Amino acid sequence: MLGLLTDRRPVTRIVFGVSVVLAFIVIALVILVGLEPPDSSIQVSTLEFVIAADEVHPKENLIVSAGNVTLYVPNDAIDVAGSIAITTREPNLFSLEGEGWSRPNVVNIEFRSAEGLPLPLVVLAKPAQVCFKITQDQWLDYLLRPDEYLVQFYDQLLVPAQWVPIGMAEDAEQNQLCGLTDHLSLFALAIKTPQSEIPFVDVTPTSKPNTFFDLLNDFFGQDTQDTDGQSGGVYEP
Repeated sequence: MLGLLTDRRPVTRIVFGVSVVLAFIVIALVILVGLEPPDSSIQVSTLEFVIAADEVHPKENLIVSAGNVTLYVPNDAIDVAGSIAITTREPNLFSLEGEGWSRPNVVNIEFRSAEGLPLPLVVLAKPAQVCFKITQDQWLDYLLRPDEYLVQFYDQLLVPAQWVPIGMAEDAEQNQLCGLTDHLSLFALAIKTPQSEIPFVDVTPTSKPNTFFDLLNDFFGQDTQDTDGQSGGVYEP
């Protein structure tokens, strides 16, 4: 009987050691889970970067909207499986100081493969429209100076890279200015900064008195001639 108890002691120690190790593993997992951010925070950070995305179906028209920017892609424009994503960028991105143009809306539009990888060299078989919705005040200003509102894309093939205007159309019902493009890139709505108005200055010459009586007329505000043709207060034979 004593021999049996003696034989079980190593087994008991092994079981105890395994239990301690498992306890440490469980505690470590609890700590790691507690340090991980909740799923909602991960989703929010992703949505802040990618504003809108949608899958491409070659036989269907595609409309992707993000804020005041909408992309219209006609059917059969892209025959590759994937999706199109619109990402907002900071205003006046890559703008030169003193060039006289502001770019309040800048977006990056890219095509992504089925695996989610960007494909920058995709050419559209049909032109798509990149439309920027503007306010009513901006629309009225656009009607007054239509040549000073442009839709541009950032051409990185130029040296140096620069913003280049593209063909534009308008949608008066939606207050949208749309650029026509056969590729996806960095796009912006460019508005020329109005010049300061020059104040109106009246340059009408002031008449100068010619005679002493003209001076009297200016001083008293009335004609100094009497009805008999003689100067008032002065006798002239």
